[in-house]
Amino acid sequence: MVRRGFLFVAILLVAFPVAYATDPPASWKRERVVGKKPNSAISFRDGTKDDAKSFAFRGVYPIKVRGERDGWLRVFDGYREGWVKQDEFVRLRDAPVYFTDRVKADPDDAWAWLMRGYGWHDQDEYDKAIRDFNKAIRLNPKDAAAFGARAGARAAKQEYGKAIEDYDEAIRLDPKNAHLFSCRASTWCDQQDYDKAIKDHDEAVRLDPKRAEAFHRRGFTWADKDEYDKAIRDYTEALRLDPNNADVYHLRGDAWADEREYDKAIKDYDDAIRLDPGEVAAFDARARAWTAKKEYGKAVQDYTEAIRLAPKDAALFVSRGCAWRDQKEYDKAVRDFTDAIRLDPKDAFAYHNRGFVWDVTKEYDKAIKDYTEAIRLDPKEPSLFVSRGCTWREMKEYDKAIQDFDKAIRLDPKEASAFTNRAETWAAKKEYDKAIQDYTEAIRLDSSDIGSLVRRGNAWAAKKNPDKAIADFDEAIRRNPKDATVFACRGYAWGLKKNPDKAIADYDEAIRLDPSDANSFSNRGWAKYEKKEYDKAIRDLDEAVRLDPNLGDGYGNRASARAKKKQYAEAVKDFEEAIRLAPELDWVRRDYALFRAACPDAKYRDGKAAVALAEKAIALAGADADWEYFAALAAAHAEVGAFDKAIEAQKKSLADKSLDAEDRSRMTARLKLYEQKKPYRDE
Repeated sequence: MVRRGFLFVAILLVAFPVAYATDPPASWKRERVVGKKPNSAISFRDGTKDDAKSFAFRGVYPIKVRGERDGWLRVFDGYREGWVKQDEFVRLRDAPVYFTDRVKADPDDAWAWLMRGYGWHDQDEYDKAIRDFNKAIRLNPKDAAAFGARAGARAAKQEYGKAIEDYDEAIRLDPKNAHLFSCRASTWCDQQDYDKAIKDHDEAVRLDPKRAEAFHRRGFTWADKDEYDKAIRDYTEALRLDPNNADVYHLRGDAWADEREYDKAIKDYDDAIRLDPGEVAAFDARARAWTAKKEYGKAVQDYTEAIRLAPKDAALFVSRGCAWRDQKEYDKAVRDFTDAIRLDPKDAFAYHNRGFVWDVTKEYDKAIKDYTEAIRLDPKEPSLFVSRGCTWREMKEYDKAIQDFDKAIRLDPKEASAFTNRAETWAAKKEYDKAIQDYTEAIRLDSSDIGSLVRRGNAWAAKKNPDKAIADFDEAIRRNPKDATVFACRGYAWGLKKNPDKAIADYDEAIRLDPSDANSFSNRGWAKYEKKEYDKAIRDLDEAVRLDPNLGDGYGNRASARAKKKQYAEAVKDFEEAIRLAPELDWVRRDYALFRAACPDAKYRDGKAAVALAEKAIALAGADADWEYFAALAAAHAEVGAFDKAIEAQKKSLADKSLDAEDRSRMTARLKLYEQKKPYRDE
């Protein structure tokens, strides 16, 4: 859980994770206020008419205004909601100016020094606040509230030891003050000393079980400990005591969201907004819950309302941009990220997100430019280097990609995504040993990372080590038996082990889980080809290209199956289409080379074309060019009568240690043909 930033001072203060850029409102509603005079002199009533019932005011400052009417303010003093006279209060943001006049007029006015200190604290002027609290303490050394206020300012400066000392003194002076125990608990929480924090919260609840704040703050500490069920229980009790507290509805919503109970979270955010429809944070939080439910349209609506309330807040534009991006509305996303940058040109996050959209739209130069600017603004953020590295990889600038992943790892050696992405780059460079090493480290850092487990399996398969590949796929399936992709990957590994039946069984399951996956149909078709079930293979391959008319693999596999059925003209069309769609597929050129060299029908043989195809296939495959590639080249040379070259290529094929006994026997027979100056025919 990412902690939501309460700043606890000896006051009743609720804050949220983002400070939203809004213009100061003319209304007092939602303003935090302090009293111009001590509580005993404050009028507190259950209504605004003359016959309203009065109560003792027990508020702890600052207090948030919940409503206003005809010169009266509706507030909650910790026990009940009621009305106070507006002219007896001052906005917290105006407190430094107002109380400066007071202390000039009467330097011994301890109340004025205390209230001005609260005002300085609100403006993050902690040293000024502490100086004022010091003055209040000198004037009234038995004022527990002044020690508590100074403790809060010291905690804000992360001077936790001094803060605890002040809270200790405040509690010594007023040992039955539940609020002080709640505040000290929050400082323990800031230091992640949760046992002491909970102990203080428990004491606050024991001392004053009717004060909502005690449950509210303890709930926040439970949430900080990721014990959301306990947090929700305390928030619920706080709401029973104070049912109109929009902030606590918001916090309980956050706890439900952390539990992934998004419908319950949204219901609480609804109540927060109902009670305080001007609270930007509640719209922001509800939008995040809609996003988690993948209801991006509703998320956009809430972000739009938040932006209407806070049109100068760059972070809201970034969030709405992300929602547009999730809907694939990339132009709108870019507009929002650009607006965020206009509002805050130093926001690395906005550049990062805009770069990501450029990446998705394959505008890689723009992506690199934005990622580079984000890195300039925040050079110690490893995720920025990871993102730029991914774009370099898409551009096939593998060395630059690896440099960025290296930087990310230096910045944070525990960043699993950096190892995962560097591994993918090594795999793209066909340096599978390095890829496996990085995937292994990523898995060590994040044992829940199934993706790296599957990719490591693929790397083992690329190294022609199907047993280790299958072991990784088995573990991935054990963890997530509903992932079609993993079954498809394991099917491929079974194919490497020349076990087409198990391969087909895995492809069957992959297709059951995801009947729209063209690749699984293509690969199952190839497994059936290996079983010489050519009609069944072609049916699967027909379905593959129907599902994805741009699937080069499907056309390439179908070409080979059609060749076996002597559908030579159709085979040529499929080979050509496969190369047109996926010119990087080296194995398609290899198989087409063999077809052009060894087709039983002379009409379709073309030795020169076969040599060119085979040589290009080997160049594309690089270190992955195995015995099949050199066998195809040998057949092509034999077809043009270059038997010396054919013999040389065929011997390279036979030198491949991955050849099994059956294939070695076939390749040896071909070598004998070439030594007899006879071409090979794929009868």
